[in-house]
Amino acid sequence: FAPKLEASRWAFLIGDPAKATKTFINWANETPEARNAAIAQVKQKAMIAGTYLGALAVNQALLTATGNDKEKVNFSNPRRGDWLSFKVPGHNLGIISPMMGAVRFLVNVAHDAAGDRSKFEQVQGTRREEAIGHAGSYLQGKLAPFAKTVADSAFQADFRGRPMPWSNDKISAFAKKQGITTRYGYGEYAAENLLPIPLQEAIRETWKEQGMNEDQTNHYLNAIAVAAVTGGTGARLSEDLSGQQPLPTEANIRRMDPETALKTYENANKTERQSLRRMIGARILGSKLSPPQKRELLKKFAELTREQ
Repeated sequence: FAPKLEASRWAFLIGDPAKATKTFINWANETPEARNAAIAQVKQKAMIAGTYLGALAVNQALLTATGNDKEKVNFSNPRRGDWLSFKVPGHNLGIISPMMGAVRFLVNVAHDAAGDRSKFEQVQGTRREEAIGHAGSYLQGKLAPFAKTVADSAFQADFRGRPMPWSNDKISAFAKKQGITTRYGYGEYAAENLLPIPLQEAIRETWKEQGMNEDQTNHYLNAIAVAAVTGGTGARLSEDLSGQQPLPTEANIRRMDPETALKTYENANKTERQSLRRMIGARILGSKLSPPQKRELLKKFAELTREQ
């Protein structure tokens, strides 16, 4: 955590525009220096926004031209983690991700204070509780490595809500919406929090599958590419989860017919299947299908499980 850098970031986002706004409101009484500074502030922000948004538009055009319909640049939803991030196959490239994080924090607090709340948000607590939670998560994510480890240990989860290896807490619905489906492993947590950022990014890639498979070569090449990008540019490269739907809850699965539940399991990736296995198996066993139909679904379920 760098206090001066964080203070500079907030001055850039709020302090400088606020001074310029005050100057424009009191234009007739301001000095020529203050007027020039206010005009320069508008030009600076317009130039930065125009250049960045233009580059994102080019990124989207390249995705469209190459037939990549699954990934789209998120221009409109600041509450999602990929807001205004560049897209490369399977990943988000956050050139100014700390700045975007600060803006997302402001948007989340504004939504907590005055936005329309979904039923899910209403059961999570009051507007004040939601805002305090977002503030706490933002501050926890800004802690120095040692303090962050202490906070993660105390709350048994990191600032995104991903449980620690020793925690018995279930993964929250909020965390699942962010694509989190497993708790940390001991080695994974140590690698991500005790190593420099470029190595953290490479380790994160190689630990994702927790073992070797037929895609081993591509997997390690991907890790090297991530390390090269982060080490050479300082940008943060993260897995693109924007196209993924959150995993269904146990209550959702109980409401599915057995065939739909099995299809959900079939479409899930390896990590998701580990979370769904018990619930899908119980849904098939507890269904009112005839014995032959149930045996057929269980056979298919066993085949899918062995594929892992």
